[in-house]
Amino acid sequence: MKQLQEGMDAVPNAFVSSDRKEKSLVDDIIYGARVTEIGILEQSDPQIPLQAPVKVTYEVTANSLTKSITSDYLILAIPYTAQRTIAKSKPFVPMQEMAVRDVRYVEVTKILLQYKKRWWEEVFAEAGQGLDGGLVSDLPIRYTMFPKTEGNTQFENSNRGVIMAAYTFEQDATILGSLSPERRIQIAAENLNRIFPGAKSLDLLEAGASQVFPADELAGGSAFCYFGPMQKTKFLDTMQKPDWENRVFFAGEQASFTHGWIQGAFEAGLRCVQQIWSVAVEDEAQ
Repeated sequence: MKQLQEGMDAVPNAFVSSDRKEKSLVDDIIYGARVTEIGILEQSDPQIPLQAPVKVTYEVTANSLTKSITSDYLILAIPYTAQRTIAKSKPFVPMQEMAVRDVRYVEVTKILLQYKKRWWEEVFAEAGQGLDGGLVSDLPIRYTMFPKTEGNTQFENSNRGVIMAAYTFEQDATILGSLSPERRIQIAAENLNRIFPGAKSLDLLEAGASQVFPADELAGGSAFCYFGPMQKTKFLDTMQKPDWENRVFFAGEQASFTHGWIQGAFEAGLRCVQQIWSVAVEDEAQ
């Protein structure tokens, strides 16, 4: 797996970075907006060959006002589990509707711990191992991921470090997710201290945070797509095709060959850009 040298938030930060100058999207993003419905508008003039635009209706969460915008094209990049709650003026093709409804998703709970010193580097170095990687245990944290040190710009001027202390799935995720945030952090820290008692990591712990996907409304209660038996064969081809007469396109890691990681989201996003470009060229030629 690849990691971003400046951290995963480098992706959203790039959209609004002042380094992009006039290409910055800082004024184009609508914040605090919950999409409630999507649809196709009626064509005002049937003689015009271009197809009808897409309408997106959303609720401003700060004041509950309902607003809408229109566009020539729409990319749906949200998980299917969240997409199921959005109303549509008309259905997608039957196989796409079935994919949205049936494709399997996985519940995940992650716990991050910040230490004032990257103690694991010393532990691994003494054992003659690399400075990053992961481990699996039968403790509640299950999977632990240690960040890559080489080329990590966040580590250049600080001894601090953050590790994904717990990466749990399905029942393991709901067990940790049912606890209070404070208790989750406490358990994760104690589990790591039990695995590496000589590191005295509890004395170095500064802070912690957790992401409980089963309780995340905007994620639809799940973390990522993980096809069940035969679902890739049955659905993926349709999931990657546009719908509503080439007005709606489907991104998101679920519509890629790489589930559960940012590569899949990038793959699907680039595919949608290429598809829209092709459709736009055809529309322009009409």
